[in-house]
Amino acid sequence: MHEVAGEWKEVSELSVVIQPISFHRDDSNLGMADYEDDIRRVGDALGALMPNLRQLHFGGERGGPVATAICSHLAGFYTEQLQVLRSQYPITIPSGCRFKCLKKANMSYEYLSGHRPPSMDVADLETLYLYNTPPNHSWAPFGTNDGSSNIIEFAKLRHLRVGYHTNYEENGIVVPHRDGHPWKLCFPNLQIMNIRCTEGICPLLEYMVLPPHMKEITIEMKLEDFQRYAEISLPVADKIALKVHPFSTGDPTGLAAINRMLSGAQGSNNVELVIMHSGVSVLPSSITSPTLTRLLVGGPASVDTMFELIQRLPNLVGLIFHALDMDNVQTDVSVPEPGDHAPMEPYGTKLTGMAINYKEDKHSPDLAAAIAKHLLLKIPTLTKFFAYQTPVQPVLDFAETYS
Repeated sequence: MHEVAGEWKEVSELSVVIQPISFHRDDSNLGMADYEDDIRRVGDALGALMPNLRQLHFGGERGGPVATAICSHLAGFYTEQLQVLRSQYPITIPSGCRFKCLKKANMSYEYLSGHRPPSMDVADLETLYLYNTPPNHSWAPFGTNDGSSNIIEFAKLRHLRVGYHTNYEENGIVVPHRDGHPWKLCFPNLQIMNIRCTEGICPLLEYMVLPPHMKEITIEMKLEDFQRYAEISLPVADKIALKVHPFSTGDPTGLAAINRMLSGAQGSNNVELVIMHSGVSVLPSSITSPTLTRLLVGGPASVDTMFELIQRLPNLVGLIFHALDMDNVQTDVSVPEPGDHAPMEPYGTKLTGMAINYKEDKHSPDLAAAIAKHLLLKIPTLTKFFAYQTPVQPVLDFAETYS
């Protein structure tokens, strides 16, 4: 390496790919102390070869403690100058050290959960991804330790993505400050926020201060956890998406909390609700937000519920049902004969795309075809329509007759 050291000095970006150990070695009697000198030597040598590094990426397969320690030591070499840091492995730098000028940080701990992000200044941070970091301690590394303030201001942050893993069960005060008060997390210029929390506690939602307008907000949680944050005020955003995690308990009362959260989204013209949990039963009264533009229902819902939601949610442009129940359909799905002088009044909806599927039990092909015909006739705005478990030819013949 030393023969080409001059060329290495120009390197500004380095990717380190960790490969799994493919051979057996009995090192059960060796501790990390046995490797400390080698780790320091390798890290210092690489750092000296590439003094102008600005971007550092650590990835690959699951690595052992030695490999991750080398990553930490190498990253620690560049705390004063690194602008981009992306790592699938925990980065541990000496106490008192901080990354001073990061613009992009991606701490997605794919294999080793429960580790805090490294300490860093946030003045220049523009993009931040955190995944698998413990909810109660994800934000402490971004604050100051001098006790001067309990506010962390991410002045330049534009894109924030946070994912809390299901293995954590931490309670008590979230992200305590020195005097016991929680941090306030201020994002005056945030444009895109994506939160995926399956844990029940989400410090970001509890203590965030957002700008009045954003481009995109996505929040995914268990249905029962939406109740905890039902009273938060979401800013106006070009797109708001709320997603019910598949591991929810199925308690439909959580949908009332979602309705309350969306009640403040009056200025948003793209509002999406995704209920991925197949055990959540949806009733006409379950979803009331008139701002909804897209709705996906993964759990059971009656055919009558579908028709009522179409009429009660006038701004819908996209609608998907995965498990419609054909039992006891009360809606009249008959259609007039061609040439009838009394055309059917269309639904007052903006729907342009729709997909429906049925529960396997008690399925009636004839009823499925009748429902499809009724929808096509009553929703003339449809440009995309998928009807699964529905006879194709009768629907095609109907569409040709009425075209």
